[in-house]
Amino acid sequence: MARLLPLGAWQTRALPTEQDRHRGFFVAHRNAATRTAVLCVDDVACMLDGTARRDLSRTVAEFQRRGYQPEVHVVGIARGDDLVIAATLTLYLQLRTPKLPITTYADPARIRSELYGLFVRAMPRPGLLLKALDRATFARMHYLIGRDDQAAVDSFAPALPFVDIISDGDAVLARRLAKALDINKRNLQLMVTRRCQLRCVYCPADKRDEDLALDDALRAIDLLLAGDSETFRVDFAGGEPLLRKAWVQKLIETCHERAEQRGKRDSYYLVTNGIELDDAFCGFLAEHDVELEISIDGDEVSHNNNAKTATPGINPYRALLAGFEHVKRHDLRYNAVLVFTPDSFSRLAANLEHILGLGFGNIAINYAIGYRWESALVESYVDLLATLVERYDMLANRHDAPLFIKNLLHKSEPTVLNSELMVDTDGSLHLLSEWQFKKALRHHRPSLSYCLDDLDSIDDVFFTKAQVYHLLYEVYRSSDGDTLGLVHNSVETGLLVARQLRERLRGALR
Repeated sequence: MARLLPLGAWQTRALPTEQDRHRGFFVAHRNAATRTAVLCVDDVACMLDGTARRDLSRTVAEFQRRGYQPEVHVVGIARGDDLVIAATLTLYLQLRTPKLPITTYADPARIRSELYGLFVRAMPRPGLLLKALDRATFARMHYLIGRDDQAAVDSFAPALPFVDIISDGDAVLARRLAKALDINKRNLQLMVTRRCQLRCVYCPADKRDEDLALDDALRAIDLLLAGDSETFRVDFAGGEPLLRKAWVQKLIETCHERAEQRGKRDSYYLVTNGIELDDAFCGFLAEHDVELEISIDGDEVSHNNNAKTATPGINPYRALLAGFEHVKRHDLRYNAVLVFTPDSFSRLAANLEHILGLGFGNIAINYAIGYRWESALVESYVDLLATLVERYDMLANRHDAPLFIKNLLHKSEPTVLNSELMVDTDGSLHLLSEWQFKKALRHHRPSLSYCLDDLDSIDDVFFTKAQVYHLLYEVYRSSDGDTLGLVHNSVETGLLVARQLRERLRGALR
């Protein structure tokens, strides 16, 4: 019942009287004989205010109660930002009055053709319109941050939480919308400790002598248990989580017991440098079906060049291989994660072959965040990925291929806009993305922080990519150097990787 038409197609039938005028809209036409009424929204920016939206919705409902057939016209749209708000208002009204005719009139000559065309196609279909809003808000934020247009970013920011605007305080509806956009969460990351034996050159996390309390971790687990999903996952990270093996073991045992009591299925994921893996602990992990992500960047020279030791007497590469033997002995699920920088890219192909030779067949390949990536280097990276996919027939064999790139088929780009949630060592809940450039923000706390006691469920916390992008902008807009430039470059790199991979693999990646 919704559509987008050129601005010239709109004609007002009457000028509003003082009685018909409301904030942001007016009643342009009512006919008692035909029982029809037309409401015109002529100041769409007002509709970001909940009071104005509810007034419009109540006016529509009042006409319906009196037996009228109302329709809504959104007029005077001459900017892309206002078209986004109009689309948000359309969904807001449709979810409350499904058969309400809503027509938006916009000037295609003053709005980018890609954006105008996107909404022409999406307006009649609510599900498609929701996803179009997601795409449009992200594209707009990327453009504005690329220009470093602070005033425009601040002006557009109120339109970003469109899920909250559409749901208007209805938590059940908000969760439904988040699920439709695939931005709801079924896992939490725990920063078990900020201590680590290594100082990897690309790792953004500050290392210090701080540990996460068990009580705080269990309160976070309760948020997962309170979610709608019947399955959930706890991720252990740091620092190096295996510096606290007894703590990890206690949490898994307690969490599993609570999950069984609630009739839910728990799973676990642990990121490790492999140094502290031993036979006894690997046996425990095997009993609880814990998947390991083992950081390894290639051969001994390459790995140790990245993984600088902070503990005398440790050879990171050799210690990792010793721990890996215990992993294989207990038949644990595991994968490798290889991170490369612009400086180490020339060795990437050889390092991949080396890791494959060690027995790792499931590998996540990540370009390091916080470095500037040139498009030519990105193209070479995509060429390498495409060559590997074809050589090992990954798309046909998937996980049965000798080498499978773990993050190849996931919607993980741009990685810097990952909206994973992490519980810090102080018990506060943050977006993981806030740590990606943390070295530029050493003396400040991330701007977004939830108290675990203020939340009822993991379902109450979700973010679109555009919101994460804006958060990064807010966190780093006043930092020293060109951190914002690095943020924008990292996003652009992810978009380029995703686009070129789709082109190279002819649509086989979905």
